Amino acid sequence: MPRNEDLTWSDEIVQKTWRPIAIIVGIGLPISYIFYTHVIGKRFPTSGHIPPDAFTKKQIIRGRVVSVGDSDNFRLYHTPGLGWGWARKVPTKRKELAKQTIPIRLAGIDAPEGSHFGMPAQPLSSESKEFLTSMVLGRNVQVQLLSRDQYQRVVAMAYVRHPPFYRLKNVSVEMLKMGMATIYTAGGYGVYRPIRPLEKPIYDPEKDVTIVVPTIDAGDEFREAAYSWLACNPKEILVVTEEVMREPIQELANSVAPDKIKVYTVPKASKREQMAEGIRHTNTDILVFADDDAIWKPTMLQYILACFEDESIGGVGTSQGVKPLGKRQTVWEVLAGFRLTIRNIEVAASTHIDGGVCCISGRTAAYRTVILKDPSFIHNFTNDYWRGKYKLNSGDDKFLTRWMISHGWRTYMQVCKEAQLLSTFKDNWRFLMQVLRWTRNTWRSDFRSLFTERFLWTTHPFVSYTMIDKFFNPLTLLSGPASVVILCFLQYHLPEWNILASYLVWLINAQYVAIDCEFTGHLRDLISNMEQRYDAMAQVVRSHSILSVGLTTITADRAFDNFEFLLNNQTPYQSNAANLKFLAQSGFDFNRHYSIGLPFRPGPFSASTQQQQKSSSSSSSTAKNRKMGQKNYQQQQKQLQDTQERQLRELWFDIFNILRTKNIPLIVHNGLLDLMYIYQSFITSLPAKLSGFVADMVEAFPGGIYDTKYISNYVSYEQITFLAYLYHKYKRTGYKVDVQKALTPTYIDDSHDENNTQPKKRRRKNSHDDNDKSLEICHSFATRGYCPAGQACKRSHDLNRILDRDQNVNTKDPSSVPSVPSLPEQEQQQKQQQQVISMQQQKEHSAHYDSYMTGYIFCYMVTQYQGGDELHDAMNKLNIMKLDIPLRITHGNFSKPTLQWQTVKKYLHDRHISRTK
Repeated sequence: MPRNEDLTWSDEIVQKTWRPIAIIVGIGLPISYIFYTHVIGKRFPTSGHIPPDAFTKKQIIRGRVVSVGDSDNFRLYHTPGLGWGWARKVPTKRKELAKQTIPIRLAGIDAPEGSHFGMPAQPLSSESKEFLTSMVLGRNVQVQLLSRDQYQRVVAMAYVRHPPFYRLKNVSVEMLKMGMATIYTAGGYGVYRPIRPLEKPIYDPEKDVTIVVPTIDAGDEFREAAYSWLACNPKEILVVTEEVMREPIQELANSVAPDKIKVYTVPKASKREQMAEGIRHTNTDILVFADDDAIWKPTMLQYILACFEDESIGGVGTSQGVKPLGKRQTVWEVLAGFRLTIRNIEVAASTHIDGGVCCISGRTAAYRTVILKDPSFIHNFTNDYWRGKYKLNSGDDKFLTRWMISHGWRTYMQVCKEAQLLSTFKDNWRFLMQVLRWTRNTWRSDFRSLFTERFLWTTHPFVSYTMIDKFFNPLTLLSGPASVVILCFLQYHLPEWNILASYLVWLINAQYVAIDCEFTGHLRDLISNMEQRYDAMAQVVRSHSILSVGLTTITADRAFDNFEFLLNNQTPYQSNAANLKFLAQSGFDFNRHYSIGLPFRPGPFSASTQQQQKSSSSSSSTAKNRKMGQKNYQQQQKQLQDTQERQLRELWFDIFNILRTKNIPLIVHNGLLDLMYIYQSFITSLPAKLSGFVADMVEAFPGGIYDTKYISNYVSYEQITFLAYLYHKYKRTGYKVDVQKALTPTYIDDSHDENNTQPKKRRRKNSHDDNDKSLEICHSFATRGYCPAGQACKRSHDLNRILDRDQNVNTKDPSSVPSVPSLPEQEQQQKQQQQVISMQQQKEHSAHYDSYMTGYIFCYMVTQYQGGDELHDAMNKLNIMKLDIPLRITHGNFSKPTLQWQTVKKYLHDRHISRTK
C-alpha cells in the first residue's frame, strides 16, 4: 500500500472526495427512501388521490377513524409512516378535517340504514351504528383497498385490534357475528350506476378520440350516423372500405364533412383487415370502433371517456336500442329491441357484480390505442383461426373482449341514456339469419374463453356463469313448444285443442294491469314524516270503505279491457262528507251501489274461515229445499251473503295469483292510497308499520308497480300531472289503442254513441256552460284537477280550453291545432263526434274510466321512452304528495313480510296448485 506522500493528486481526489460521495449516495439514498416510505409515508388525503394500482394490488393502508356515518361506513384519516400521536397529530376539528378524509364502505355486509332523505330508519339501524361506533371510532384501523364505488367511496375490508390479546379482528365479520348486519349480495342491474364525467376530465374528444368505421356499402344511414358522431366533436373519423368502393364512399364523406372524415381502403373486403388498417392510421389515445349505422347521443364520447379516467380500464362499451326502418317497428324489430333490452340488463349486472362482460358489442366500442397498436395484437387479430383451419372474419368484438381479459385490462359498460346508441336491424325474417350468425359467434368465442384460455374462471366468475347459461338457453327455450307437441301425440287426458289453447293463452296474456279506486275517505293533513303519514293513512283506511274498483287489462298489442267492481261493505264504516259530495257531483250512483253492489268484509283473512264458509255454502241448497219458507230463511240469506263475500275475495285472490305468477306490472296514478284500500279490502288487515306494508307489496306484485303520477313528475317533467289532463293531452297527439267493449252496466249519458267502445264516463251537470268562451278558466281545476267550489264555481272547467291555452292553440286558426296522423274519412267523422262529446262532458270521474286513462297514459309513456332506462328506473316508486322523494317498494334485509301476508301467500300458493292440477 503506497504511503500518503506517494499518492498522486488523482488518488487524493478519489479517496477524499468521490469515495465519500459514493458511500453517501449508495447508502444514503436507500435509507432516505426507506425513511420516506416507512417513517414519513405518502398520505392519501381523499379517495381521489388513491392510484388505481392500489386497488389492483389490494394495498393495505392505516389510519384513524374520525367519524361514523351509518351502520356500514365511516371516514378514515390516513396515517402512513410513524410518529402519529406524539410527533404528528390527527386533526379533530371539522374545519381541519375538510377534504382530508377517505370515506370507507365496509365490504361484504349490508347493514340497516338510518333515516335520511325523508325515509324512515330501518329496524336495528341505531343499534348497528352504535356497535360500529364502539368498535372503530377514534381507533387506528387497517384497511384493505378493494375498489371505488360510484359514490367515490372506497370499498374495503377493515381490521381493528381490541384487548386483551390485540389480535386483528375483521370489522365486517364481527358485525355479522353480533347480528348487526347481513351478508351483502350484489343487486346487479338494480344497483348498477354508470360512471359520470368529471368536471375537469383528462381526455378531450377533440384531441384524444379517433372514430374508425369499417364499411363496404354505406348509404343514407351513414350520413345520419356521421352527423351524430360529429356532434360529439371527435378529432377525426376514419372510414375504411375496399378499393372498389373508394369513390362512392369518398363522395359520401365529402358531402358530410370533408375536413373531418378521411377514407382509407384495403384490397379486399374484410372487417378485421379494415379495422387493422384504421388502427394503423390512428394517432390519438382513444380509438372508437363504430358501425356505419350507429346513431349516437351528443353525450356519447363524454361518458365513454369518463371510464378511461381509471388507468386500469382498457375497453368501454355502451347500451343499445333499435331504430326502426319505417314509421313503426315491425315484429322483427320488436324482437330485436327485446333482445337488446335483455342484453343491456345483463351487461350492467355483470359489470356491477364482478367487473366483467361477455362481449363489448362492436356497434360502438372504445379502446386504448396503445393496446391495439401492439404488433402481437394486430397479428393475432388478423390471423384468428377456429380449430386451426378456418380463418375468422366475424366475431371481432368477441376477440377484442377476450384480449382485454387475457392481458389484464378491465372493461366497463356505460348503460345509461347518455351513452345509448340506436342501430337498425333487418325488418323481416332475415333478422333470424342475423341472430343465427350472432349465436354461432357467441358459442365459438365463449367456448374459447371458458375451456381454452380459461382466464374468466378466476377473474370474472359471474360472467363465466352467464356464458354457461347461454349454452343451454336455446334448449330451454324450445322445451315449451316441444312439450306441447309431445303431449298432443301422447294423447294426454286433455284434448289437443285444449292443450294448444292453454299454451297460446299463456303466451298471449295481459302485459299490464291498471287499477283505480273510489272510497269514502282520505287523509286531509299531509304529514312530512313518511312513517307517521302511513300510520294516519292506515287509520283512515281501516275506518272508511272502498266503494268501487276499476280494473283495466292491457295486452302487448295495446288491446284494453275494462271492468268495474261495485262494492258494498257489510261492516260499519265512516264517510267523509267532502268525498261523498265529490262523488255525487261526479255522477256516482249511490242507489246502484247499495242495490247491486257486491257484498264484502274488509280486514283480516283466515284460511280456516274461508274453508268453513265454502263448506257451509255447499250445504245451503239442501237446507233450502228441506225447510223453504221456515225460520232458517234468514240463515239461508246469511249463507248466501257469506258465499258472495267468499267468492269476491277468491276472485281477487285469482287476480293476485295471475299478477304474481305472470309477473304482470301493476299501473296506478298517485296510487298509494288505492293500494292500501285494496290491501285492507281483499288481502288482509293493513300492517302496523310502513316497512311491513312495503315488504308485503314487494311479494304481492313481483312484476313491479308503476305510478304514472311519479313518472309524469320526475321522468316526463310535466307541469300539470292530474289524470284527466294528461289523458287529454296525450290523446291530442293521435296515440291510439284498441279499446274492447267495456264490460260494465250501461248507466251512462245518452249522449254516447252506441258504437263508442271507450269506457263509459260520468258527466257532471253544471249550472253554466263550460264551453262559453267568455268564462275565465278556473285556476284551481286547471292545475290540480279539483275545484273546492264544485258545481258552484263560476269559472270554466273545460279541459279542451285549458289545453288550448297551455299549448298556445288559436282556435280561430286551424293551422295552430296540434296535428294528428291522417285517418280515413269515416274515422275522421267518428273522431269529430267524440271531440264534441268530450266538450259536452266536463268532468270524468269513475273508477274504471280512471283505470282506463291510467293505462292509456302509461302505454303512451312506454312508447315515448322505448329502448331507454327511464321507465325501468321509475318502477316501484310511488308518488308521495308534497314530498320530493318517492316511496320505494323494494326488498329490505331488515324489513320482512308480515305474518298475515305469509298466511295469505300460503293460501294463494295452495289455491294456484289446486287450480293447475
